[in-house]
Amino acid sequence: MTNISGWSTTAASNNSASPNGFPENMPPSGVNDSAREVMAAVRAWYEAAEWINLGHIPTFVSTTSFTIPTDVTGTYHVGRRMRFTDATTLYGTIATSTYGAPNTTVTVAVDSGVLSSSLTAVAVSIISKVNSPLPTLFTMGVAAGNAVQVDQALTAWTRSATTTLGTTLNGTLSDTSTTVTAFNGVAGITYHVRCLGAGEITHHATNLIVTQGGASIQTVAGMTFDVEMITAATCRIKNIHTASIPTTIGVASGNVPLVNQSATATTREATTTLGTSLNHTLSDTSTTITAFSGVAGVTYHVRFLGVGAITHHATDLIVTQTGASITATEAGDTCDVEMITASTCRIKNYLRASGQSLVSLMTLGTPVASTSGTSIDYTGLPAGVKRITVMLAGVSVNADSAIMVQLGISSGVETSGYTGYSLQSFSATQALSAGFRMLSAANADTFSGKWVLDLESSASNTWVCTAQFSKDGAGVMDWISGKKALAGTLDRVRITTVSGTAVFDAGSVNISYEV
Repeated sequence: MTNISGWSTTAASNNSASPNGFPENMPPSGVNDSAREVMAAVRAWYEAAEWINLGHIPTFVSTTSFTIPTDVTGTYHVGRRMRFTDATTLYGTIATSTYGAPNTTVTVAVDSGVLSSSLTAVAVSIISKVNSPLPTLFTMGVAAGNAVQVDQALTAWTRSATTTLGTTLNGTLSDTSTTVTAFNGVAGITYHVRCLGAGEITHHATNLIVTQGGASIQTVAGMTFDVEMITAATCRIKNIHTASIPTTIGVASGNVPLVNQSATATTREATTTLGTSLNHTLSDTSTTITAFSGVAGVTYHVRFLGVGAITHHATDLIVTQTGASITATEAGDTCDVEMITASTCRIKNYLRASGQSLVSLMTLGTPVASTSGTSIDYTGLPAGVKRITVMLAGVSVNADSAIMVQLGISSGVETSGYTGYSLQSFSATQALSAGFRMLSAANADTFSGKWVLDLESSASNTWVCTAQFSKDGAGVMDWISGKKALAGTLDRVRITTVSGTAVFDAGSVNISYEV
């Protein structure tokens, strides 16, 4: 029996001799053969059920076309998918279908390869393009209740004062200089637009909102943007990209800030001017920055090449991460400068060259074995340090002398002016003078604990201390609290003894500090 493609929709016509049909008065021996052929034909169809071979015999015309007898344009309609039995199996889509007696000529776009004279059979997709059983994706919008499709071909939109976008998501705006003052479209839908020429798009505070800059823009060929319809007649213009990197940015020029500009070498000044370039490297000077100037609404990216302060101001130069001045930028540090107005700004996303945030920047020092010497110094602490923790782990000295911490500046360690008290369990208190000292220590006593030193005032360089230690294995505790005003900016700490002559002979010490 032939395949399903050879069967007739008229029952009486399926009367060929067994096994190709069921003729009248067929012998019993033929029934089995015909039934088995029916089963085989159904199975063959089942294995490729998405394709229908209607039994039409194609005649090869060209590498992209063929003919079929009679008018079958209703079946072979534009957009329907096809399978071709050629030298190999090919697939494609119908591009045109026309009838000219006595044949229908079908032109196709083959996915890969071309038709040849070996073409023997064609099949159409079970899904018709016309009156398809699938939901339509090409008509979009809230009212239609259809899904938005982003892979539509571009539609050529006419650029007019009120430009109508309609039901297609992607399009080109014609090459005219017409000023666009409004867009019409489907509420809730975002369209993607590519401009073919120059012309203005006029910003309006409610009806046509240019979100990047809040001002009218001048389009150029190749510029793209998204139009988000708030209502059918009001919209936002977003995600504007020019065809090439602009040389100027901001409100006045009508161009859009880009983040991929090369960095501009900018002089570090008390008022540092950022101007029209988005990315800057600030020169390697120690000048304190008290203000930035730039384009209102634009955010600049800055990389520092050297050390210098940035002065926080509550309204004009706001350091958002700490609300305090940055006492020292470091080479390689970066930040964003968001211009509120042309002369006021916020400093955001400040990142140290080390990758650490400006907030709660803790650095752990290197442990030092406290097995020799009369003092252990940690120097080179950075300007701007606000907390120092000095830690002891099983530390002892070889004589009866209490261990203490002293603070220092660039000229050296300060050995007087410490006030407060130390207290040891089961003992009296001891006033502080030469340093933040324990109450007492005997030869061979070992101590573990820490001093925590906090900057109370950067104006007077006053530090306050709290500390707690245990005498290992003895059930004895030491507590210390006090303060010390330095003659300058702290840059070192010293761990030593009250006598100054006792030698460390066990354990280790370390510090950590935060800026």
